[in-house]
Amino acid sequence: MRFEGKVAMVTGAASGIGRATSRAFVQAGARVALCDVAHDALASVADALTPLGERPLTFDLDVTDRARVNAVVEEIARTCGKLDILFNSAGVLRRPMSLIEMPDDLWDRHWNVNLMGTIFCAQAAAREMLTRQYGRIINVESIAGDLPRMRLGHYCVSKAAVKMFTKCLALELANQGVTVNAIAPGPTDTPMVRGPRSDEASLQAAYAFAVEGSPPDFRLGIPTGKILTPEDQAAAVLFLASEEAGQITGHILYVDGMAKLA
Repeated sequence: MRFEGKVAMVTGAASGIGRATSRAFVQAGARVALCDVAHDALASVADALTPLGERPLTFDLDVTDRARVNAVVEEIARTCGKLDILFNSAGVLRRPMSLIEMPDDLWDRHWNVNLMGTIFCAQAAAREMLTRQYGRIINVESIAGDLPRMRLGHYCVSKAAVKMFTKCLALELANQGVTVNAIAPGPTDTPMVRGPRSDEASLQAAYAFAVEGSPPDFRLGIPTGKILTPEDQAAAVLFLASEEAGQITGHILYVDGMAKLA
């Protein structure tokens, strides 16, 4: 199997892209450590994945807590003997709002989870990986880190910072056997993107707008004509984590149906 003998840590594993990627790793033979603040949900994810391979480990993890991050990485390495792969999937998108009116707590939440959480996990994982001169770190940027969005400045800024962190860490580790890359999803059908929409009609209307765009606003939508799925993103993560991607580092892989260029 493609990842047999590999140990992968996935944050934000209870839902969305993190959950889909965890499933893909288990199916490919990896031993997976599921990490999320939604610990109860992790148990059900682990139950669902167990028939597909080895039962995943589960860890209650707030990525903004550096001490807890360090402890979890150490426990994974102690239990499994190593850590080969980190997928930094934990992230938030809350309360669209004008930058002028945005309160400190909203800035702090996005900065702390999307950027600092990514940094804390990458630092801890890299220290462990360097002991064996091997590792794969995959972060989650977003096309919103490249394209300004109305009322989403807090999210855009945090993801743009993840992009530069990815490149800087990749440069530091370039000759030490550890690659550092990121996926940059376009509109993807996840709980975070669905947000508070409770009825299917309003959700499909929002997705149709995302796909079709708004020509008067010079927004062409998604040229491939479909909303991305968590499984689309998971496939990209597994490629970046693979042996075949060993000479790819410092790269941002856009999985967006060409939305960034449209």
